[in-house]
Amino acid sequence: MMRGRQLREEMIGGPGYCAKDPYFKGRRMEEKAAPAVAEREYGVSSDFASITLDFGDFSYMSTTVRRLAEEKAVDAPVPASVGAKGFDPLRATALAKLAAAAACAPAGFEMKDGALVVRSGVAADALAKDALVALAACAECSVPKSLAAELAAIRANMTAAAAAAGVPVTIVGHGASGALATLAALELADAGVPVAELVTFGAPRVGNKAFASHFEDSVAFPVHRVTHARDPVPHMPSAASGFSHVGTEVFFNKASSAYKVCARGEDPSCAASVVVASGVDDHASYMGESFAAKHLECALAPSSSKSLEAAAKALAA
Repeated sequence: MMRGRQLREEMIGGPGYCAKDPYFKGRRMEEKAAPAVAEREYGVSSDFASITLDFGDFSYMSTTVRRLAEEKAVDAPVPASVGAKGFDPLRATALAKLAAAAACAPAGFEMKDGALVVRSGVAADALAKDALVALAACAECSVPKSLAAELAAIRANMTAAAAAAGVPVTIVGHGASGALATLAALELADAGVPVAELVTFGAPRVGNKAFASHFEDSVAFPVHRVTHARDPVPHMPSAASGFSHVGTEVFFNKASSAYKVCARGEDPSCAASVVVASGVDDHASYMGESFAAKHLECALAPSSSKSLEAAAKALAA
């Protein structure tokens, strides 16, 4: 009798399977129909991105992760129209437009209606090969020499402009500009200039673990580091080389229709979980804003001042 029950369990759903259990009913067929990439078992610390069909599209989650989400053991993706855990996607969309508009501007910064837009001339993939230098306020902190040089060039004017804004400033940047914006935010915090928030899009790692710790200890304002599906830039320079992210990551899916607010610093369930970070197109598009198209527009018909002012006014509205 026991042997017959065991055979039925092996044929139908494995040990402990019960056809009357509403959770298991019909689930075995779903798991068999799922693609091979989605059949990996990730346990409670589920790989939130790489279990999906295209490493970030949330189009399929294994039944294990779906169950954990239902039980609140892991966070379910949040629709892009809804705010969560202090992150406002509508404001982030306005900030993405502002960061994209800065593509026409030269390297440096622009101060518009309480928004500090930082622009770096460094290529993100060059940071891994760059020499490292220490910060004046943190001898153990190491950051790329090129970013430190860009910060030194704008430090005095940027600090004066931010201090004269009359309101806590919002700092924003995309790609390597996001890394420079991170250094700028730390600089303003050290100078006692009020900062409302730092929001970066597709930013690379800025410094080593000592820098990350120093940053977290020094800032009291919200820091949201927005990442997008398979964007490769947030993986540069590598964690294996000693670099570490700062702030709270907000990980968007491929279609930018849903996101997850991740743990501070390095969260293995967000962008770090992407197995193949080869989505250059994902780096060129954030919150529905095409940075690639903006770069092309700037090359063909430069109009940095007007587009930046329009984006700043939309943010302030």
